[in-house]
Amino acid sequence: MTLWFSDWIFFLILNIGNPVIDKIPTGLRVLLGLVQSTSIRAAGYNVVPTSALAPAVKVMFVIMMYISSYPLAMSTRSTNVYEEISLAIWGRHLAVHVRQQLAFDMWWLGLALFIICIVERDQLEDDSKSTWFNIFNILFELVSAYNTLIMCAVMLRGRHKGLPHAVDRAIALRVECDDLGDSSSEPLEKSLDHV
Repeated sequence: MTLWFSDWIFFLILNIGNPVIDKIPTGLRVLLGLVQSTSIRAAGYNVVPTSALAPAVKVMFVIMMYISSYPLAMSTRSTNVYEEISLAIWGRHLAVHVRQQLAFDMWWLGLALFIICIVERDQLEDDSKSTWFNIFNILFELVSAYNTLIMCAVMLRGRHKGLPHAVDRAIALRVECDDLGDSSSEPLEKSLDHV
């Protein structure tokens, strides 16, 4: 909620003096800021063209899109009284865990940006396209796409969490069966050797 609210406030404040945004009536501008700040972290669509936004707002949107794919808010939620001690221990390591996770994912984004810059070198060096095809716009779209893929994967995994074991162990992931020490997960060829 704090991230969303700060996104909204900064959208309104940092775009003061922006001629494209100033043309929008104040009431509508506030509502568009609300929709924009909500959709940038969840849906990925824009109500105001990204090219019309202030540079600081674009940077803030990149940061918000990047961190929205991580369940940071889950670290503050606790409903089980019996797990208080384990939550306190985990809470001490939260900063280290978040730093490691963000650093790990930065390598993939950096590699993707590097490859795109190699492939699109001629386009990036063309001065006539520098206003709409530049490294920052590529980074913006990379983070947006990465966030969308992470969100889809997390939702898919959350939706089907425990489903294979609950329905039928035959459709469980091999890794899950190995973790349980299940001998029924041996390859079919080994079980048919005696035939």
